[in-house]
Formats: sequence, C-alpha cells, structure tokens
Amino acid sequence: MESKKIPDAAVHAGERLDPTTQSLTLPIYQTSVFGFESVDAMIDAFEGKTDEYIYSRIANPTVAAVEKKLAALEGSDGAVLFSSGLAASFALFSSMLQPGDHMIASNDLYGGTVTQLKEFVSKMGVQITFVNLIDSPETELERSLKSNTRLIFFETPTNPTLKVVDIEAIVNFAKHHNLQTIIDNTFASPVNQQPLKMGVDIVYHSATKFLGGHDDVTAGVAMAPERLLKIVQRHRTYMGASLDPNTAWLLGRGVKTLDVRMQRHNQNALSLAKFLSQHPRVKRVFYPGLEASPFHAVAKKQMSGFGGMLSFEIDADRSALNRFLKNLKMVKMVPSLGGVETTILLPAFSSHFFMTPEERKAIDISDGLVRVNTGIEDSETIKEDFDQALRKV
Repeated sequence: MESKKIPDAAVHAGERLDPTTQSLTLPIYQTSVFGFESVDAMIDAFEGKTDEYIYSRIANPTVAAVEKKLAALEGSDGAVLFSSGLAASFALFSSMLQPGDHMIASNDLYGGTVTQLKEFVSKMGVQITFVNLIDSPETELERSLKSNTRLIFFETPTNPTLKVVDIEAIVNFAKHHNLQTIIDNTFASPVNQQPLKMGVDIVYHSATKFLGGHDDVTAGVAMAPERLLKIVQRHRTYMGASLDPNTAWLLGRGVKTLDVRMQRHNQNALSLAKFLSQHPRVKRVFYPGLEASPFHAVAKKQMSGFGGMLSFEIDADRSALNRFLKNLKMVKMVPSLGGVETTILLPAFSSHFFMTPEERKAIDISDGLVRVNTGIEDSETIKEDFDQALRKV
C-alpha cells in the first residue's frame, strides 16, 4: 500500500522485502558494477531498453530505493540523489541553463550557494541578477525580467534570518512569464512545506541536514517532474556527483524518523524563540512561528510547521561573543544544521563569511547574529543552557 501521508511515506516508500533473502531492511548494494550474461543484455541496458543496473555512478539499487522514498515525501515524479546539496544545485543550474541565459536569484541565500552562483555558474555564460524577493517580489521580479530570463531561484525560510518568501507570488509570476522555478526546501523539510503542491517546478535539499538528521551523511537531492528527471540524472552521471550506496542507506534510515523528529524540532524551536524574545541579553529573534514576526502570516499560509531553525542577535563585541560560546555547556558550535543535537553557528564568520560586509548587512547578518539548530533534547534543558550562557555576556 502506497500512502501519500508523510509519516507513512517516510517509513514505507521505496521499501520491499528483499527478493533473495526476504530481509525487511533495505540491503546495501556495496558494488561499483553489475554483470551481464550476454552481449544482447548489455546492449539493451546501455540503450535503456531495460532497467538493468550497469554501474553505480549511473544507478544503484540502494540509492534508487532511497530516491523513491524522498520523491514520495515531496510528492514528485522522482528524485535524484547527489553527493552533496551543492552538487544537486549545480546539476540543476547546469541542466536548465545555457550560455547566454539569464536567471533571477534571491539575494537572501545560503552563502555557499551565493559563491557557487557567482564563481561557477556565471562562468557558464549565465547572467545572474540577485533581487530582494521578500519585499514586493512581483515588482522586483518585473524590474529584473529580461527576454532571456529562464528561471527564478530562491529558498524559504531563508538561511540564516528565517525570512519567508511568498511562494504563491513567485509561482504566479513565473507561470505568467513561462519561467521555471527552483526552491531550496532544506530549512523547512517536506514535513513543514510542500512547494511542488504550490506549483514550484523543482525542489532540492541539502539532505545532509534535516532529511538525514543525524550529522552522519553528506548528500543532496533534487525532486523534479518526469520531463526534467532524465536530464538531471544525466548531469549527475557525467559530473561524477553520484551518492554512494552506504551513505544512501544511512540517509534512508534517517528519513524514516523525519516526521517525528521534525515535530520535536518545531516544538522546541518555537519554545526557544518565545523564551529568547523575552531575554534581556537578546536584541531580536528571527523565527516565523512568533506571532510578532513580520513573516508569520505568509508562513502560516504556506507552512504546516515553522521548522527547527531560528536566529537571534546579541548586541556584543567579539570578546563577549566568545564568553557566550565558552559558557554553553550542552550546545556546540558547528558549521551545519539539521541534526538531533542543538547547535549554533555565527553566520558572519562561517556560512556567509565570503560575502561582503555590505551584502551581509543587506540581509540582516550582523557579527552578533547567532543561528540555532534547535535539537530534540528536552526543551527546558535547551533554554537553561542558553540562559546561563547569555547571562555571562
């Protein structure tokens, strides 16, 4: 039975009893290559007349099973797994854009994506315009539109200040002008946000984050309609960016608990955001689940939960920031997110370090901004750790 409910799909999609051993758990096909018993069988496989596996850079049964699970979560025709989130995004840009094309990108993106666009995608001969999609997105898009514009790329909620882009507004504009849309859905996860159902063409994730959920895999995934899947798969194959079967298996195991993890992430993040918004050492809190957030209404419209990420700003110099960091007991500072542990990061000195100070200021990233991945520990323990460390600032 195939269920479209996320808790069911997370556990059962892509799974079957192993035909050889009847194993309940998906086997790891730890092989680089697959054999053929005849020349005709090999030719049929290479011509695509059969679904036989050839070489794990092209396809692998463990990887394929996890791709089915991830596709079910987003309600897509299929999914393509990659060795990282940035590998997924680069494959999408390179497969959908040609030299001379123009794309519109949000100016509020993960720093690694910004670097990829500026230093690598632009070298493909692609013109890129970064625009503010938060305030009056239709006006900004209309102003940036060119005759050679092909797609709009954005993320929501944004990393690291949790701004919320109105997906409906972007999709309506794109469809009116015959443009493709790509969204990075990493921060929300499929549990909290379903962009394909809102008309977005392609969704991708850094699966390293909430999808994997345990800080033990590096992976990316793109979910796309049937008409685009083959070309994205081909770019992955010849970029050499395929995911190995062992990592895919770990990812698939992590995804099985995605729904229960995200519910706890959501609860703990909202509780922590409310607590920090009243804390005397905190200047401001960025979290769309707060009713005082300017993005609360649009977040309620397009999200079923507000996610496990939040940010807050401390009015402190470098010395005071270091005191805060050194006094945290349970919470650790790491340059990633989405795991079960509560962790923090200072974006100005890490994920967005290579942006100019002016670029960071334009998207509200100050030196005192602290990004929090709210884990699944006891909510009171999390708040107590932040409280005692903040009081030493």
